[in-house]
Amino acid sequence: MLMTLISALHNISRSVGYALMMSTDPLLLAQFAIGEFGLYIFWKVSRNDFLFFAKFDGALTNVVGSLMHHTISKVVADFSGCLHLRHCYGLGGLAFSLSVAWAQAFPFVALQLYDDQGDLKKRENIQWFVLSSFVLWAILTIWFLATIDLRFLHTFFTSKTAAAYTITLYKEATTDEQRFDAVFSNRMSFTAPIHDEIKVWVVSERSERALRKTRIRAIATTNIYYSTNSLCASLGAGGEHRSVGCGAERVVQNRADS
Repeated sequence: MLMTLISALHNISRSVGYALMMSTDPLLLAQFAIGEFGLYIFWKVSRNDFLFFAKFDGALTNVVGSLMHHTISKVVADFSGCLHLRHCYGLGGLAFSLSVAWAQAFPFVALQLYDDQGDLKKRENIQWFVLSSFVLWAILTIWFLATIDLRFLHTFFTSKTAAAYTITLYKEATTDEQRFDAVFSNRMSFTAPIHDEIKVWVVSERSERALRKTRIRAIATTNIYYSTNSLCASLGAGGEHRSVGCGAERVVQNRADS
């Protein structure tokens, strides 16, 4: 309920700001919107954090798919303040918090540019409405932050990239299944800095046992087999490492037989 109220007030601030600027200068509104989105994309590209975590085939598909992901995520975050989008695979904590802060400031900026055509009473009413919405949003947000586990407060301000987060998932995993999920459920380039470490782990006997224990569908195992071979090939694995492919293949065959 609390999160729903916060999202509603967040949407009101954005919508009122857009409405005020639209009624004054539609071209200026377009410049604001495009400029804001452009800064967000520049932030992602400059930090090598543009590519979507899902794996696509082809460079063009990667770029288009990632652009669609960022566009949808940014619009949803801008107009709903969805807290889940602070995830490193979404906007990221810092970018999300800046978006939320700008959403609250935007109607005040738009009001300064608003052409009230001499109707001071109308401007005053709008000003009181925007101010009341902001105060209520601030109170509810502080209330919400006071109710969460403070260990996760840093997630609202982290600048960690998707790749860095994926590496953290691998290194902090407590089971082999979690390690497989971190590596093979995401883009392989995310874990490039630790591929040597992953290769050693993949060819170990315990990783093959993890494959048997997961009990996932044969098609999922086939994807792991493909990703594992691709990983070893990209790392230049020699003949002694190629047994991992045979090991995974045996798992697929065993499941197919069963």
